[in-house]
Amino acid sequence: MPTKPSRRYSGVVVVSQLRAELDRLISEVLAATETATRSGWLPATDVIDTGHALVVQMEVAGVSPADLKVEIEGTTVRIRGRRRLNFPNPGRVRFHCLERQEGSFVRQVDVFEPVNFAKARARLAHGLLTVELPRVEERRKRQVELEIEESEESSEPVEEKTAE
Repeated sequence: MPTKPSRRYSGVVVVSQLRAELDRLISEVLAATETATRSGWLPATDVIDTGHALVVQMEVAGVSPADLKVEIEGTTVRIRGRRRLNFPNPGRVRFHCLERQEGSFVRQVDVFEPVNFAKARARLAHGLLTVELPRVEERRKRQVELEIEESEESSEPVEEKTAE
């Protein structure tokens, strides 16, 4: 006859399972942070619903248009770029403060709203990249009220009335 585990043993199993789950979650967070750190930097990004469009705005000061790429794949908008910091006399400078970051970045936004990707457009002005994704125009529901005619014979099709 199998023995029932003691309360102490089942508590140890539960704690062990919780620890394994916490370790897994922490590993995922650290892996995501490491990816962001390896890429150099991640620009601040906002996704705004204006009613007629979804708008992605990203701060990319110092990134040239030639170093930016916006791709749409399925329902994902992917923005790639690279910021290069240029300094006068590169080998001979000393930094008193260096807060700007350089390097490549990739950001992606998953779009779950009905938008018209064919009419999407991107523009860069004053260090702000704006990607506009117009909403799909919803077809208006047409409501028609039909006149009900009473007929003695149910097998005959109803004749169309012509307007005079």
